[in-house]
Amino acid sequence: MGVLSRFGKGKSAAVIAALFLLGGCGRLIPEGRGPGPVAPPPVPTVTAPTAALAGVTRGPAVAGLGFKADNAALALRSFVISCPRLTRRADTSGLTRTEDWAPACAAAASWPSAQAAQFFSTYFESAEVAGGNAFATGYFEPEIAGVRARQPGFDVPVYAMPRDLVRAKAGDAQPLPDGRMPLGRYDEAGVFTAYWDRAQIEAGALIGKGLEIGWAADPVEMFFLQIQGSGRLRAPDGSVIRIGYAGQNGYPYTGIGSLMRERGLIGSGPGQYDGSLQGIQKYLRDFPDAGRRLMQQNRSFVFFRELTGPGPVGALNVPVTGRA
Repeated sequence: MGVLSRFGKGKSAAVIAALFLLGGCGRLIPEGRGPGPVAPPPVPTVTAPTAALAGVTRGPAVAGLGFKADNAALALRSFVISCPRLTRRADTSGLTRTEDWAPACAAAASWPSAQAAQFFSTYFESAEVAGGNAFATGYFEPEIAGVRARQPGFDVPVYAMPRDLVRAKAGDAQPLPDGRMPLGRYDEAGVFTAYWDRAQIEAGALIGKGLEIGWAADPVEMFFLQIQGSGRLRAPDGSVIRIGYAGQNGYPYTGIGSLMRERGLIGSGPGQYDGSLQGIQKYLRDFPDAGRRLMQQNRSFVFFRELTGPGPVGALNVPVTGRA
């Protein structure tokens, strides 16, 4: 079950309208007479999207969903934090309209947290989408061992975004399929070229540029933190540095799990490994040299920035609330 903002008021969902152009038959123009004015084609009428057309049906009353008081209070707090974004952004999914959130957000600002469950039963209705089966994902920040200043046992640099990583100027490279110019760098001669890839960066291409914002202990953990895009570095003294995605070097991501499968390393037979995260990490640690070369097949390299405040940050670019 999903909870939508006042189902009966929003009534919006994504709908794809197919438009067909019909050609008309022409007629002969009498000799000596010019063509008359051509009437503009009529503007097609597009039916406004509705939740019902998207297959969304009403679910049971929110009051009967069994909200626990502490979970409802956390959800209310999370909703209040999200309201400034909800009331300004356009929902590209089509399931809500920006104005639908205003009454609920206005009420939530002063609603007692002890009565949070009543708030949701008042301003929300449940809805069933696609038969009620759902796949849920969660936000989290992986935590790995790391320190701010390099010391023995912490030798894997965590790099900030390099200043020389830029997009090509018009005419210096071919645009990407999406129309943007590619990422790269300008060499000493002023020629635009690809940026350093993972292997080159790990070999020292960025040493001496002052980009290190921290140092991790484990190259395997750091590799997967780059895939996650954000996380925490926890030092032996308990201090924490929160880091978030700042950008990447312009190379497409290559999944090493797929490469392992192509090489016959994934499976249940002798010498094979489970295809899970744990199985892949075990292979990388069992064979560190081969594992390093495998990780370098993913030429994409992620750069970070230090984060302050609570986290992790969700799709609305606001911190998510645990257990809400």
